[in-house]
Amino acid sequence: MGFVILSFAFSGFLSMRQSFVGDTGKADVNQRLKTIFASIGPDMIQVGEGLTDTAFPLLEIEQRTIPAKLPERPSDTVTSDITIRRTLIPQTLTSCTAITAGSTTQPLLVDENPLNTNSFCKRNDNDPIDGWPDTLKLWNQKRTNDPGTIQAYIYDPSTNKGEFFDYKGEIIEDDKGNPVKPNTTNITAVYKVNLDTNNHRWERDYPVGSVIYLMDQRQYKVDEDNKLRLIVNDTQTFELAENTDKLDVTVTLKKVNKDSTTIEPLCKVITETGGPTSCTPSFPNPTTEYKFNQIKSIEISAKVFTKEDVDSDPNNQRKDLRNEEDKTMSQKYYPRNAIN
Repeated sequence: MGFVILSFAFSGFLSMRQSFVGDTGKADVNQRLKTIFASIGPDMIQVGEGLTDTAFPLLEIEQRTIPAKLPERPSDTVTSDITIRRTLIPQTLTSCTAITAGSTTQPLLVDENPLNTNSFCKRNDNDPIDGWPDTLKLWNQKRTNDPGTIQAYIYDPSTNKGEFFDYKGEIIEDDKGNPVKPNTTNITAVYKVNLDTNNHRWERDYPVGSVIYLMDQRQYKVDEDNKLRLIVNDTQTFELAENTDKLDVTVTLKKVNKDSTTIEPLCKVITETGGPTSCTPSFPNPTTEYKFNQIKSIEISAKVFTKEDVDSDPNNQRKDLRNEEDKTMSQKYYPRNAIN
């Protein structure tokens, strides 16, 4: 009799322990999923904030295959990398000289030399009392008020490509080539201005008229070590969550055709220069007709591993009782910005 009672007690203990372990694992999964969306969510809502150029590649989605890696990843997995951009201030600067790939040319913003007839080089100054170009003044204030190095982004509208560089400061001269720092008591007009890029070496050619933004870029991607990472401005990397299986991103677009009919393609890829692809139904002429303000919503699904997935168990004694839905969370976002 004692043996029977002991057997029932032991069976009950195992059942309670399994329930406890299951609840603990479920809480861990839920916590990681909540962490992922707490990080991604605000950026999805603010994507494109402050930008009015609808041709600018504000959102990129790329699909990538993560190779199988036992025990947690028994087969290759397709995941989505998502990149979003937004401005720190809406005012932009313009390079009034061409920049050659491989050079360390400092972008020229102002050149009041009468022999320079390029309209891009003329000073934008609606309040000339301090001799400081209005937009450059705002940039300088943002740079001096924010600690550390600020990143700027130069963009060629003809190719939809650009790159980040350090915005270290301004190189300002008067008409005699002397350094000038305009203020309210020194009304010497700015004659020539270059941006100090900390000797950045350019990856591409940029023609006259290339636009320069104070911009923030954020990319979310799952690496081969199963960690979700946030990469800021191509320079800083932050680890957000471990044991992440994949991200799956679907963008719903809304396009009005010439005959006033409307289509709403679901797209898995949006390239930097070529617009949306992998769409159902297909998006016609994506390179020429796609604009950011056609984005209706962005749906992101994240899937994580459980402890049982990750722990090697050659005897197969552990069983993960959670199904695929328990390891997955989805959210849909509606970008809120000046464009749409």
